[in-house]
Amino acid sequence: MPQTTISDHRKWILARPHLVERMSDYLRTRSHNARSGRRQMVAGATYVGGLRQHRIRAQTLVLHGSADTVADPRNAGLLSAQIPGAELVMFADAGHLLFWEHPDRFCDVVTAFLRRSVTSRVVNAEPFIGQVHKTEAVPTRQ
Repeated sequence: MPQTTISDHRKWILARPHLVERMSDYLRTRSHNARSGRRQMVAGATYVGGLRQHRIRAQTLVLHGSADTVADPRNAGLLSAQIPGAELVMFADAGHLLFWEHPDRFCDVVTAFLRRSVTSRVVNAEPFIGQVHKTEAVPTRQ
């Protein structure tokens, strides 16, 4: 894994002053708890998902920036390979905040994924259209 230095982060920040301003504005509207922040960093650094990703059956879209210095971009490939049928989209030259760096492309990719997802569910549901399905009431405990 390539080492990311403070200098790399500094270069990224200096190249994107508009994103830094947007992030600063956003963060000013939120309350912060240092303890929670530390716990989140530890959880992110140590999470492996119990290697259960292969059990995910939902249609899955994995998005990642190729220039992410927070989470190694190779992780996106590892994650998507563990989820059956997952779709991976790498955003060239985008960092960890790809949805802020490329909001239009982000929306286009997610919208296209959701439309494909809904269309496939509708196609799969066609044999049931017009049929009445009765379910039996399940007794509740009192």
